[in-house]
Amino acid sequence: MVMFTAGATAANAIRATPQKNPLPPAQLKSIGKKMDDRLILRKELAQQLSVHRRTISNWMKEGKLPPPDVKINTKTIGWKLSTLEAAGVRVT
Repeated sequence: MVMFTAGATAANAIRATPQKNPLPPAQLKSIGKKMDDRLILRKELAQQLSVHRRTISNWMKEGKLPPPDVKINTKTIGWKLSTLEAAGVRVT
């Protein structure tokens, strides 16, 4: 539990807290690479592969594409770039 004195705010308390980096530089580089792993939505994937969105769904059912990493609703799904690359799908 964080206690504040009169007039103090959470933002001031956060700014006043010294930030130390607990990770060694090698781990920081690997985290940076993971952050570059962008999300490819079905619509974008279909455009890049020059196929219809329904074809993407059919390929998933046939096992030609991995299951999506993100499913927002029935129409909006997506994959991490690394997931597609690991499955042998080339996207730019």
